Amino acid sequence: MEAMSIFYLVRHGQSTWNQIGRIQGKQDPPLSTLGRRQAMALADALKHEPLDVVYSSPQRRARMTAEAVASDHNLPIQIVEGLAEIDHGFWEGLTEAEIQSRFAISFYTWLRRPSQTLMPGGEHTLAVQQRVLDAWREIVQRHEGNHALIVSHDIPIKVIIADVLHLSLDSIGHFVLDNAAISVVQKAEGELQIVRLNDRCHLQVISGA
Repeated sequence: MEAMSIFYLVRHGQSTWNQIGRIQGKQDPPLSTLGRRQAMALADALKHEPLDVVYSSPQRRARMTAEAVASDHNLPIQIVEGLAEIDHGFWEGLTEAEIQSRFAISFYTWLRRPSQTLMPGGEHTLAVQQRVLDAWREIVQRHEGNHALIVSHDIPIKVIIADVLHLSLDSIGHFVLDNAAISVVQKAEGELQIVRLNDRCHLQVISGA
């Protein structure tokens, strides 16, 4: 019988750009003060879980979040480029209102049909889907019977969730993923199943979270 595998999918804590409503993508702002508190609350929530490995996107906001958990488990952080956030290109550094004003057509496509969106000066969502799922499937294959933490970003985690649920890429706009929230994918008997989605109970003790 195949041993059960557990994968904890976590969006990074609030960054300084999340705080002011600016699109980040490949940009690399650190966690905000609230984001650091969220990371510590996450670490406390996972401190009794038997983690075997910690993966992170290369971006600082994800690494800082992963470090809070990894240090409690005396585990190194393994950086996976495929888990990086989508390259939003010319949208990066702008607010949503500014994007709607300057890039109305691509923004409309992004909202209606994510699978058909090429970020101006950035990545196509289909390319993001491919690299994220390549990374995800390699992790799943490598860690049969293990408990793995994966700290990434809004779009990559939504891509993974949609894939587990056998939904199209256009479904990603229907999911909400809060900063430092936990989603859990379980693998048993060869089947992947989502058992928790956007769980933020551990953040309720934090004012403003």
